[in-house]
Amino acid sequence: MDIDRLATTRHIEIALVALQAFQVLFLWIHDRVPLGHLNDVDAVRRADPTQLLVFVTFVQRAPFSIGLLFCLLDFGLPYRELEIFLLELGASFSFSLLARNASSSMERILHRPSVL
Repeated sequence: MDIDRLATTRHIEIALVALQAFQVLFLWIHDRVPLGHLNDVDAVRRADPTQLLVFVTFVQRAPFSIGLLFCLLDFGLPYRELEIFLLELGASFSFSLLARNASSSMERILHRPSVL
């Protein structure tokens, strides 16, 4: 592999791991830190007791955090099959949630009563 291609591959890997780290960070903080119109921290706290919220936070975020840890440990090396599986699973799960949220938003927009 020539030097330019290796450097390009390294830059792409850095960008992808940085994006993955941003996603994991967002998963950890989005129920705790007010992010304007993106979340309602008070509603989350009213809906669930603190102990349940802490438990659910760890259970839901652990697989994504473990996947990020594996990617960081093997940075610059070929990924193991488990890492590839975790990345594919995480991406599939994230895109399915995005599609579900987008379709429910479209339903609300299309079925909203007219204000005229």
